[in-house]
Amino acid sequence: MKPITIFSWGYYGWGNHTPYLIKALDAVEESKGFKPLMFVDIRISHGVRAKGFKGSAFKNLVGEQRYLAMKDLGNEKIISGSGPAIQIAKPAAAKDLLDLAIKLSKTKQRLLFFCSCKFNKFGGKPNCHRCTVAGLLIKAAKKQGVSIQVVEWPGGEPKNIKMEITPKLFGSINKGVMNITLPKDCDLAEMAGLPWGTVVTFKCNDQELNRIVGPAIYQKSKWILPVQFFYFDQDASLAIYHKESEKIRKSHGFLPTNS
Repeated sequence: MKPITIFSWGYYGWGNHTPYLIKALDAVEESKGFKPLMFVDIRISHGVRAKGFKGSAFKNLVGEQRYLAMKDLGNEKIISGSGPAIQIAKPAAAKDLLDLAIKLSKTKQRLLFFCSCKFNKFGGKPNCHRCTVAGLLIKAAKKQGVSIQVVEWPGGEPKNIKMEITPKLFGSINKGVMNITLPKDCDLAEMAGLPWGTVVTFKCNDQELNRIVGPAIYQKSKWILPVQFFYFDQDASLAIYHKESEKIRKSHGFLPTNS
């Protein structure tokens, strides 16, 4: 039996584009045979600047049936301003989050718990309280004898895909552009569901360029692929890119954790 997948995620960069976010996430889940995601908000405070996540804005967008606030799993350091960097309000609440994920899995719906931080780890070390929450989930699952996997959205193993592009775009990528514009007719489910660390080989005529990317995001009225890393040496082999991808995934917390 496959483990139940539970996603963690940070909304950094999506604050002004939440309708497009939902469009992308729903497309990915549908392509994999799942119902639209259930969102669990683990922030202790909703008084933020990002308009799409301020107050009840996100709840109003997705609807009450797809949203649950769990401040018990929030970071009390945000309120107190003192003590350790990560202080989960009520660690025992992780069991409630696990129970919800188990219940949803029976109807082909997956759960995503979120806060604002872009990465849950930096340099391989915890950088966000959702990393601690993931650990609490694993601990609760082991205690209940349940097999789960906690992974940063959208999960999956990095792949190598090839993409034919225009000479103009090829030139921009060659010059080091870090946000690669996707064509309007791109497969959103595929691009938004790309595993972190995917290596894209961009092709134009008889030329090729490799880039390590993350899942597509929406910025400035267009879908883009965010470049995570590239070599100035254009002759760097595909094997070198894959090796660097592994480092990035470990550094930023993109590797799954299993109970």
